Amino acid sequence: MISKSGYPTKIKNNLDRIYTAFANEIFSPKDIIELLGVSQNTATNYMGRLLKLNIIIKVEGIGQSKYKFKNESFFIFVTLFE
Repeated sequence: MISKSGYPTKIKNNLDRIYTAFANEIFSPKDIIELLGVSQNTATNYMGRLLKLNIIIKVEGIGQSKYKFKNESFFIFVTLFE
């Protein structure tokens, strides 16, 4: 998915960093800002890319803009980054 998306290497690497940091956690754009040192807009763009790739889902009932990786996301990332 990611390798076929046409994303530049830097974006793919940052998506991998996001996955590595939050694979088993609920996270938000604020967490991406802190992890990558990017702006709010850039963090939101990364969330949009992850949603478009269909590897994260929105978590309801614990606040605004909370997401988690789908269970099968691990296998997607391992395959794409080998």
